[in-house]
Amino acid sequence: MNKKLLKQLLLISYRNGELDSETIAKISEKLDRTQLKQYIRALKNAEKLHNVYIETPFSENKTMMDSFKNIFPDKKIQNLVNSSLIVGTKISYNDDIFEVSLKNNLDQIVRNVVEDYD
Repeated sequence: MNKKLLKQLLLISYRNGELDSETIAKISEKLDRTQLKQYIRALKNAEKLHNVYIETPFSENKTMMDSFKNIFPDKKIQNLVNSSLIVGTKISYNDDIFEVSLKNNLDQIVRNVVEDYD
């Protein structure tokens, strides 16, 4: 399967910005094993580009979500509660991960101290 055909399949797999399970099922029936693997991999990559995952130690806040919607327009923002962050936020978009938290800062300080005194 060439890249052009794969892009066309991805485009018709979405309806109103969401994956359409019926269309995906129809496409999947027509593909052989190798093509199906390529198609699934392409769907996963496309979903990573459509979604932004926000991890915070508390449930979603309207003001915070509005500010993230301004930063990431046309993206589906999903808030995940992660109590291990203590105070801060972890943002995952595509393959990029941005973490600003008290725990992360303390871990970096400990690593720097250990490296300096070894």
